Amino acid sequence: MYFADNKDIRDLLESSRQRVTHDVLRDFLLRRGIIVSDEATKADLFDQISMWTLDLNDLNWLLDTTARADRAERYTSATVPGKFSDADVRKAVVALKKGSDAPLLDSLKFTKSSGAPFLLTATYSELDPAKTRLRQKRIRDGSIRLEVGPDGLSVRHEANERMSAVPEALMKALAAGKTEAVEARKIDLSHLHGAASRTNFFLTLIHGVAGMKLSDVSKVQVERSMPILGSEGGSGGHEALDAGSGDMDVEAEELSDDGDGNVPEGESDLDLVGNEVRGAILRGVSLLTSPEFQMLKKHFFLFGMEWTSEEVSEKGKIVQFEAAFENSQECSGFRYKVKGVIDRKKSGDGVEFLKTSRPCTEIENSHYMKLLEHASKEALASVEPSAATEASDDSGGGDEAGQGNSDVIHDAVAPEQEASEAADEGETPDEANKDD
Repeated sequence: MYFADNKDIRDLLESSRQRVTHDVLRDFLLRRGIIVSDEATKADLFDQISMWTLDLNDLNWLLDTTARADRAERYTSATVPGKFSDADVRKAVVALKKGSDAPLLDSLKFTKSSGAPFLLTATYSELDPAKTRLRQKRIRDGSIRLEVGPDGLSVRHEANERMSAVPEALMKALAAGKTEAVEARKIDLSHLHGAASRTNFFLTLIHGVAGMKLSDVSKVQVERSMPILGSEGGSGGHEALDAGSGDMDVEAEELSDDGDGNVPEGESDLDLVGNEVRGAILRGVSLLTSPEFQMLKKHFFLFGMEWTSEEVSEKGKIVQFEAAFENSQECSGFRYKVKGVIDRKKSGDGVEFLKTSRPCTEIENSHYMKLLEHASKEALASVEPSAATEASDDSGGGDEAGQGNSDVIHDAVAPEQEASEAADEGETPDEANKDD
């Protein structure tokens, strides 16, 4: 039998000091018929409360009051090609719940409304030994959305280990009643080793969300292309990362084009960044045309982005998106979420937007995620045909291949860069386009 002792209560209060205000403590004490002075400090009240014997209602009240709001989970999705019926899905879910190898969940419920996709709701316990004892066990909720379509079965769920185990078990249950193989297809770039293909996937994605136009890019995550530089004996880029400063200077000299061992002015920063940095995260505004991103793109590829897109309708909102690969080097484990929505101001002509965002409603979240999933599939399809061509170009070797990748990325962001250059010369983007 477990009970909360004085140390557990004190640790709970101390870990939630900012949320446990004097008003909260007075409210808690008043529930027990105790009135305290306004001059009593938090430390004194913590000492007093932790020495009492608390019943279950008091303990639950403290836990609810000090609870932190869970962050919105990222999602992942997959498509299972083939012909499936509603009966196939129902049969697989029943087999999953009754099977001995079912995922370890506290509960798993199944619902299906007319004209709506299947919905599996799960409840499970999560242990975190790094937290105080009263916070180590958390009850989490998850959902799995199953939709039967002409292209097969679409699956969407939270991108965590516990929820990912449910679709895997469901695929096995579906395969039991099929003669052909049942295999889930996910957004994955591990088979595309070229930096340009991986970067162009994200550049295509942010411009490809249906019914929206790109507003701004506020965060980019880049990873170093491996290998970047070859050395004698065929050693790869990992050895260059671990080399000393002397080796770095040698490699920088090998990159120079003037033939006398000196690094040309304006290129040394690019070469040193390519040799020393494994990855980077940039935050700000208009990042695709920023000099920092232009500097990094020569030796790095994109593996994650946060951006905003504006709906093209008259009263359209601005939507905040996030997409990234969990494994940055392999570009596998695609995760995404809709971070929020920025509404237009109700006063005035409705052209200006509010300064702060709000969470999406359930309907908005489902709609925007479906658009993002479709754009991801289209982006993957657009870069895969160019992978073979890029591989043959890279086999040409050396710096020419790397320069070719840089040109591809440069062309993808050219419209934004032209607008930026026009602004620097005193022209508006419209004037620049008119001159063209």
